[in-house]
Amino acid sequence: MHTQIHYNSIPTTILLTGSVIQSHPGITSTGVQDTKERLLDYLCAIPHWLAQPEIDHVIYCDAGGFQMPDDLFENPKFESLCVDLTQLCIERGKGSAETASMEYAMEHSRFLGKDFFKCTGRLFVKNFAEILKEISPIKPCFYLGKNHAVQWADTRFFWLNRDSYLLAVKPYLDKMNDFEGRIAEFIYYYHGQEYRQLPIPVFMGRSGHSGAFYEDYFSEKSREDARQLIKRIDCSLLRFT
Repeated sequence: MHTQIHYNSIPTTILLTGSVIQSHPGITSTGVQDTKERLLDYLCAIPHWLAQPEIDHVIYCDAGGFQMPDDLFENPKFESLCVDLTQLCIERGKGSAETASMEYAMEHSRFLGKDFFKCTGRLFVKNFAEILKEISPIKPCFYLGKNHAVQWADTRFFWLNRDSYLLAVKPYLDKMNDFEGRIAEFIYYYHGQEYRQLPIPVFMGRSGHSGAFYEDYFSEKSREDARQLIKRIDCSLLRFT
């Protein structure tokens, strides 16, 4: 009798991507452009992931060159990385910059193994524990939410196997360009063929691109805790508005 091995039986790591400093030239007028507001969102989301008992390691990689202190949350599960991909974002958009930051994390993180979750860093997935029960590492693949009606993959949150990524997505990284219509969501949809459908995530947070709130937003306590964390960060290099 076949017994399914769930991913929660081995170490679970999540990579959070983001950019505290906004550099995308195509962001909407309602998008989150204020640096302090952007930082607040990340500092609300990260503690939620650190508090998730199923998570062993949380890595945040900033694509705008901002180094979040490793000891900011006083939690050994947390690792901070940064790489300045501002020019790439300006030239080809957020999909290229985010994917390049993922590759940077794969090369430099102490914690990222062969399989891990990726999530937009300003978001938390409220039903993560339920989703985790459906993940199996038996066969290398993506766990992606795909919408076949519009031929689009949800790249906000998914499960990544490195071998699958190297075969399916990396060869097309140089072709990604938001401004020419070759967005990451299409690349992952068309080329990530070795995949299983990811259960629908319930997001907490808001879209940085549009400013729209998801199913839930962070509590006032979470936001106040984030404001206190900001006081512990050297923000001299951030362009606060």
